[in-house]
Amino acid sequence: MMTKRMQKLRYRMQAVEILDILKEQPYQETDIDTECIISFDLIERDKLRQYIENPYLYTRVQNSHSLSYEQRGITIPIEMSSSFSKSSILWQKQSTRYITFLMKEEVTDDYPNDLSEHLAYIQKTHRTGAIISRFLLCAQENGKTYDFYKTFVEILPDSMK
Repeated sequence: MMTKRMQKLRYRMQAVEILDILKEQPYQETDIDTECIISFDLIERDKLRQYIENPYLYTRVQNSHSLSYEQRGITIPIEMSSSFSKSSILWQKQSTRYITFLMKEEVTDDYPNDLSEHLAYIQKTHRTGAIISRFLLCAQENGKTYDFYKTFVEILPDSMK
């Protein structure tokens, strides 16, 4: 029990560190830190247990050309993907060029976030594809509650320089 609590504390400390880095250095080009995302429903106990143990596994998948449609899943190692049906795989890594930033989403009825502003900034100089947002933490800022996500935007070939 104590080991699990210590691990959760380590995840939380790492999330705070990532949040600080993304605030200081937004829009860095990087590779993505996941290879496969599978669908996730709160009634799936094994996946729910994984998410509770490590919230960073919770991931949202969107396409930069249709932000209104999003899918929610959890990150798994690529070698585990064969144990899931093809229909449950939401996304698999195909590119190594991503721009990362911190997405902030207010925890209210309509969950407003700043994704479209970040995307507009990136699209001034790049052609974009998939958007992968990995949950970091929930925190209060200026009296409001926000969910913070480490977000990766795929940079497609033939981008303007």
